[in-house]
Amino acid sequence: MFKPCLLIYLEDSFFNKEQIETIAKNKKIEVLFVNRGDQLTQSVKTYQPFAAVFDLTGVDCEWIFKHVSIIKHANPRFMIAAIVPLDGEDLSSRAEKYGCSKIITRGAFLKWFPTLIENALRGIE
Repeated sequence: MFKPCLLIYLEDSFFNKEQIETIAKNKKIEVLFVNRGDQLTQSVKTYQPFAAVFDLTGVDCEWIFKHVSIIKHANPRFMIAAIVPLDGEDLSSRAEKYGCSKIITRGAFLKWFPTLIENALRGIE
């Protein structure tokens, strides 16, 4: 049976991947973790996820914007969420400009994650 897939890029070990996988399993979806730029765009083409989450909290996150732009150009309706630091107003603005439709702070991500899945699967941004 086909399970919807969610693409996730996490900057570091701040997030517990097992906790994310448990939430995804409870929502009956697969999670694909990627860790390189070329994997981001290629995974969207190959696995056709229903949404993506990109962590912009790292020191060097500039390369992610290039891939967000490529993905949004290929599929303008594709939902991309960005995780930003609490004081990341500039990053939030840039993420929106490049096509991220949801911006969430690092501290609120796990609480918000189940809602992201539900809304994305229903086509709600």
